[in-house]
Amino acid sequence: MDIRKVGKYLFQMKDRLTYLTVISPNMFNSKLWETSGHWQNYKDDMFTLDVEKERWALKPMNCPGHCLIFDSRDRSYKELPIRMAEFGIIHRNEASGALTGLTRARRFVQDDTHVFCTPQQVCRSRVAYFSAETGGADRRRNQRVV
Repeated sequence: MDIRKVGKYLFQMKDRLTYLTVISPNMFNSKLWETSGHWQNYKDDMFTLDVEKERWALKPMNCPGHCLIFDSRDRSYKELPIRMAEFGIIHRNEASGALTGLTRARRFVQDDTHVFCTPQQVCRSRVAYFSAETGGADRRRNQRVV
């Protein structure tokens, strides 16, 4: 399988679905991770470093970066839904034994998307599927982000 063909197909599919391709930074200040709630839950699985007397971390997920992009300017409800997609490089420092064999990786590329929409647009944006699968956890997260 040619990974370039797969990547090309995914980009074409996301273009048809009106996804905006974005690139977020590889590391963020720990204050962002604290605000998002990731620091409290995942700091032990994050690669952290000190930069100019502040704590930073390589991103283990794209969520906060996409929220920063969304929040980078004032928006109207008329712009929604906004769909963001990123082939983002992710770093995770998972404990030994957390994963087995070849599935354990410290750095990988994740095809990740986030949809910013009103509650009324959830079904049309096909986010409802994920809410049903997780018992509503994603629905609460999406309401907080919007």
